[in-house]
This record gives sequence, C-alpha cells and structure tokens, in this order.
Amino acid sequence: QKARKAVAWALRCGYRLIDSAASYGNEKEIAEGIQDSGVPRSEVFITSKLKYQDQGYDSALAAFQRVLDGLRTDYLDLFLVHWPGCATGNPRSPKHAQARLQSWRALEELYAQKKVRAIGVSNYTVAHLEELLQAGCSVVPHVNQVELHVFLPQPELRAFCQTHGIAVTSYTTMGKCWEPPRVLYGRRQEAKTKAVEDPAVCAVAQAHRRTAPQILLRWAIQLGLAVIPKAVTPAHITENAAVLDFQLSEEEMARLSALDTGLHYAWDPTDIR
Repeated sequence: QKARKAVAWALRCGYRLIDSAASYGNEKEIAEGIQDSGVPRSEVFITSKLKYQDQGYDSALAAFQRVLDGLRTDYLDLFLVHWPGCATGNPRSPKHAQARLQSWRALEELYAQKKVRAIGVSNYTVAHLEELLQAGCSVVPHVNQVELHVFLPQPELRAFCQTHGIAVTSYTTMGKCWEPPRVLYGRRQEAKTKAVEDPAVCAVAQAHRRTAPQILLRWAIQLGLAVIPKAVTPAHITENAAVLDFQLSEEEMARLSALDTGLHYAWDPTDIR
C-alpha cells in the first residue's frame, strides 16, 4: 500500500505527474491513490512504459491495453519504450533493433488513435535515437527518459535531444542505487557512492541551507530537464517539491557538472545494439 498512499499524498501536495511502468507492477495502487486523492483524472499526467519482454508490434499493442486496464483509465498521457533491448541475453543480437522498431510502430499507431497523448523512449542512447530517426519514423519521440545525474550528466545526449526537439526526463537524479546490485546481460551492477554524500554537493547544499537531494534536483531543473524523484514518505515528497524558490549560480552549476565520471547506478544501455 506504500504506492497508493504515496500517490495520494503527492497529488494532495500539488504534484500532477505520476511516473509508472508495466514492470513496476503497481498500476492498481496508482489508480487507487488517484481516486483517494480526490484529484480528477484529467488533472493528472500519467506516464507508463512498455516492458522489454513485450517488445514487438502486436505484443506492444496488447501490453498497452493491459496498462490501461490496470490503471483504470481509457488513455495515457505518455507511453515509453522502457528499454532498447528485448528478451534475449545477447546484447548484440539483431533482434533488439527489430523489436524496438516494431514497438515504435505500435506506439505511433496508438498516438494516431489518440489513445496516448505523447510517446517516447527510455534509456535510449544517441545511437538508438539515430537509428529510429533514420528508419523514417512518422513521429519523433517526444521524450527520452534516461539516467542522468551529476556523475552522469550526458551532455552529448542532451544536445542531440535538444537538436531534435526531444524532451529529456532525468531519473536517478539524486544519484543513488534504487535496487540491490544485480546482473544484466552479463554485467554486474555494484553498489556505488551516493551523490548526496559527495563533498561538492554537500558544500553547495550548506551554502543554500538546503538538503543535498534538493541541490541535485535543482541542478537538473536548471539544465532544462524534467525530474521524477522517487519518494514514498510525506516528508520526502514535500522536500522534493521545495526546489523552485532558489537558484544555483553559474559557478555552482559548473562545479556540479564537473563531477561527471560516467558512473551508472542503473542499467547501462550502451552495449545494446
């Protein structure tokens, strides 16, 4: 019930975007949280994502309907291809490119039918986006949701998206592992240093009398990114919202951006062909 309570509290606090995914398995709780909040569905922006196991044209269409059913709604505000790979263990398999292009055709059809207000991708690199654009897509992705934080600011990807009118949404903005270490395509993700504990981040936080998470969120916002910080407690939900009434200086922004080490906390999609 954590998700249900978190959604209801966030909406009551003024949040209006709920980021979800089929792989999270919490559509029922999100629907209940929206109902509990008293906020009309028309005022809530709901994002969901296609599981990599459901990549492909027909399977993507069927998966989308399951998402609608789970969320108890007849449309989505944003639907994303969650991962550039499909259900195969070989990151260099040609099946990945075939499946994600088929999935994109399905999303374009859903968009044309006005079942979703915007479509996009998640965890796509410049190479994946170039492939999609060169394939002659009829709809350029509206959004690319990617891991992006002070240790991984991805300037080249941000510049590419800006050139092509693709909005960038940052996840793991506060720079910490959101799941235990695991293995994906043979690559183990180890526990890593938290950005909220970095001395430079803490120094800027102290200067502004803010928390380190608030500084990291403000940094991303000033880069022009949308942010979707994960929080389940009322205290953290409220804290994450209090980032619009102060400004980081150009020097502070540069200092934080200089922390770039290329570190990934989540899955690294670079090897997916």
